Amino acid sequence: MITKKTKYFIIPIVVLLLSTIAFFAQPELKIFPSGKTFVCTYSDYRLGGKSIVHTALYGRKNLIFSYTLKDKFQYPYAGCGFCVKEKGEFWDLSSFDYIVIKIKTTRSRALRLFIYTYVDGHTDEKDVMSYAFNLAEIPTWKQQNKYKISLNDFNIPQWWYQTNKLLPDDKESVRDYSKTYSIDIQNGVIVPLEVMDTIVVDEIKFVRSKKPILLFLSVSILLYFIIIIMMYYRRKKVINKVYSKPVSQDGEIANDRSNNEEIKKVTSFIGNNFMNSKLVIRNVSGNCNVSTKEVSTLLKEHYNASFPEYLNLIRVSSAKRLLKTSPMKIIEIAGLTGFGSISHFNRVFKKLEGVTPQSCRDRESDN
Repeated sequence: MITKKTKYFIIPIVVLLLSTIAFFAQPELKIFPSGKTFVCTYSDYRLGGKSIVHTALYGRKNLIFSYTLKDKFQYPYAGCGFCVKEKGEFWDLSSFDYIVIKIKTTRSRALRLFIYTYVDGHTDEKDVMSYAFNLAEIPTWKQQNKYKISLNDFNIPQWWYQTNKLLPDDKESVRDYSKTYSIDIQNGVIVPLEVMDTIVVDEIKFVRSKKPILLFLSVSILLYFIIIIMMYYRRKKVINKVYSKPVSQDGEIANDRSNNEEIKKVTSFIGNNFMNSKLVIRNVSGNCNVSTKEVSTLLKEHYNASFPEYLNLIRVSSAKRLLKTSPMKIIEIAGLTGFGSISHFNRVFKKLEGVTPQSCRDRESDN
């Protein structure tokens, strides 16, 4: 049986569990290794340069790419590209936030990372230079095995605008990651000439940010504790309001100065019958000629308490008096004050008083 107290613990556990599942189950797009990706290598040699690609080995686990830059072009280059295998198809990266690359290099202090995207109204599929060159740097000088780069960190270089006779503010220059053609890795700007460098690529994938999930989890936990605190102070207010009115010997709240005869009848009946463990709101309604809904409304208006809350407060108040003034056993007091079982009595008493009935009696004995 799930009690209210148990629910207080189940709710945050469920929220935490769902958030954890969402955190680790976020979708990702794997570019490499993948059977849907075509891998190629290149250098400035095809355009009349002298840079050489020595090795280009790739399989199911990684790509090993070795090259040497040679002095002919002002900016010699060599690189490897990862393209969509199906002709005319694109990767849709619009729902992702980061690119994650597992990569190592023997010489380069930094590598250039390009994301080539199709530009509507401008790109000619036969002209690679007409694709938007979104550029970021892989800081391999950090000597990490994995790098996570935000897509917001990519920028289109100025030379691309000049080559394509466009301006950054032109409509054709709007970056659209929903049509990504290729991901390329090239040597960095500061790379020694005539020295072989080897790049090993183990993985390339795109992932989403986990910040929204963490934010949701944080807000959920905060709201949960706010609700718990509000419930605690509401219950405390109810207890103080009822306890502020003295309880007569029969358990009825005495000296109720309310002019409402109906609330007097209701509280009087409860005060005279709270010892009955089977007392329910229908009994009060039938004997006071008041509907069950009105009984609840009266207790809410005058004591800010529901029927079960008010009944428990009367019972605990009477039990507390007996614990202080009589030598009866606790189980006898529980039965006399309308609690059906000692476990129920202990639970309700501790909830309202903060201590068990035995601790309450012991405290009075010490005084």
